[in-house]
Amino acid sequence: MSDYYTEDFADIVSCARERCMLIDIMRAWGDSGLPEDFSDYKVRPAFNRNSGHVFLVNEEQDVCMLRDGKLESFYTSPYEGREGFFDELLEEYNDMHPEDQRWMRDIADHTGRDIPEVDDAEV
Repeated sequence: MSDYYTEDFADIVSCARERCMLIDIMRAWGDSGLPEDFSDYKVRPAFNRNSGHVFLVNEEQDVCMLRDGKLESFYTSPYEGREGFFDELLEEYNDMHPEDQRWMRDIADHTGRDIPEVDDAEV
C-alpha cells in the first residue's frame, strides 16, 4: 500500500468527515445495493488521502463510490489510466486510445449501456 491509500478502518473513521462518508456509503449499500458490475467478494472500505474520497473496493480492485445517493462503479482505464464514472469517461471516448475504447465498449456491453457511434468526420 502507499502513504495516500489505506484500508485500515481506524484510519478511515478517525475523522468525522470520513466517518460520515462511510456511513453514507453503507446506507446507500443497504438501500440500493452495490453496482451491477461490482462483485461483492471481499468488499472493504478504503480511503485516498490525496483525493479525500472514501469508497469501496473488492477483491478484483474494482472501486465504487457514492454519487447522487447511490453507489456507482468508478473506473480506471487499462491503457491510459483515465479515471471517472462511466458517463464522465464517455465524454472522453473519442480522445481515448483504441485499447481504452474497446474496454469502454466491454463495460457498455456488460452493463447494458450505449456508446454512441463515432462519426468518421470526427476521427
